[in-house]
Amino acid sequence: MVRESSAARAAHREQARSYICCNVP
Repeated sequence: MVRESSAARAAHREQARSYICCNVP
């Protein structure tokens, strides 16, 4: 189950990075 948590965290981090990149003016 710990692996699932890590995967979820990585996915959230990737999404956040994409969001910031897309939001950059």
